[in-house]
Amino acid sequence: MAIPKEILSIERPKGTIVRNSFGIYSVVKRSSKYVNGKAIPYNIAVIGRIENGKYIALKEPKYMKNNKKVVTTIKDYGNVAIFQKHGKNIYEQSQKHFDELTAKKIYLISLIRCAYPKATNRDLKFYYETSFLSELFKNVGLSESMMPDFFERVGRDYAKIENFMVDRINQFKKSIQIIDGTLKSYNSDDSVFSKWTRKGKIKGSKDFTLLYTYDLKTKEPIYGRPYAGNMLDCTIFEDYLENIAKNDELIVGDKGYWNSKIIKKIEEHKKMRYLFPIKRSSKLISANNLMDNLIPLMIKDRNLLGKITNIGNKYYYTIKDLDIEANERKVLFKMSQKKNNFEFQKFNDETINLGTIIFESNSKLSLEDVYTIYSQRWEIEEMFRFYKNILELPKTGVHSEYSLYTTEFINYISLIISMRVKNELTRLNLAEKYSYNQIINYLKSFKKQSSNGVDWRNTKLLNYIEKLAEILAI
Repeated sequence: MAIPKEILSIERPKGTIVRNSFGIYSVVKRSSKYVNGKAIPYNIAVIGRIENGKYIALKEPKYMKNNKKVVTTIKDYGNVAIFQKHGKNIYEQSQKHFDELTAKKIYLISLIRCAYPKATNRDLKFYYETSFLSELFKNVGLSESMMPDFFERVGRDYAKIENFMVDRINQFKKSIQIIDGTLKSYNSDDSVFSKWTRKGKIKGSKDFTLLYTYDLKTKEPIYGRPYAGNMLDCTIFEDYLENIAKNDELIVGDKGYWNSKIIKKIEEHKKMRYLFPIKRSSKLISANNLMDNLIPLMIKDRNLLGKITNIGNKYYYTIKDLDIEANERKVLFKMSQKKNNFEFQKFNDETINLGTIIFESNSKLSLEDVYTIYSQRWEIEEMFRFYKNILELPKTGVHSEYSLYTTEFINYISLIISMRVKNELTRLNLAEKYSYNQIINYLKSFKKQSSNGVDWRNTKLLNYIEKLAEILAI
């Protein structure tokens, strides 16, 4: 039966045809195979329908009888088992906020992103079917054609994502939380997130801003949310304080968050504590002699001076790293030499604050604790930059701001699980011998094999990989 032109003109996924069955217009995914050098098309599955002038995707594709499913009887095990081991309770927690199928898909995509960092939406089905995830979680549809609708549907109900994160915040009460923002590349002509930034203009790409908070001890992400790329850090942080932040935690941020408006907002929380570095150019430094009479700090392998200054209900923590100061003095000296304008007194005045960082806080801490917090904060920064490159937006499947919410939520869960694995590698002293990537690659050679699709056995492993799997208890 002929399909009306107005039905065929409605936008639908590529590689599909429309079938008319007594007035019901089904959208069928097609592919082709070569027989004697000729491309022969065949139907794969019904993936949606045309209704009321638009394409509506099915929750799960209905596979055609003539399409023989490819059977995989040897599957990746080690590299997915390590992440599944550390992600089980995340899946359980997500079921409190999402229906079972949605929670399962979010979790599986997150695990795939951990085990196969370069996976895009078109790869999800392949990695699911060729890994042991398809045995642990049977019959979950992750075909590429279904992903755009799934990502948009989850993102539209953002309250569920946010409530999941609020539960995480409650789990980390009274903890020390690192808060920061980063820019991530995202080019879209019709998204409220995709904006030109100063850094973006240099690299030739629009960005969005991602706000995130981490627990200092475990380094696990606690909260994360995307914002427009050109939104100011202090504006984003204000939104976090007004709508998300709880009491009792110690918030550690960078200079971009330190201003009188933000401090006032924090103080309104009464029990919330903060620790922010102030700018070296701040008039507070000279007005309160924050650089005078520094004393040595007893921290192993570090050459440090410092002091605590109490002004009203505020504490100022001054820390000078003599090694950093020496390097910064050399750089400044070489720059002045190139300009042929070296003046000793001017040089001496300019170098007085080098190697120094001064924090403002409403909480009494030891200088040693402040330095530890500061040092670990940068470890977390380095870790996040590493994962940021891995967990960039996939090249396919992100068509709207709703999809962006879902993508970043999946990245957030992937980071939680990855940090748990990384912490275990450190605890077991494996990180001293192997890099994180090495271990995940080694574990990929640990596979399961079946002769009947029911009973699975381990494949033969190299001795050092077998020992690694034993240590990791997978």
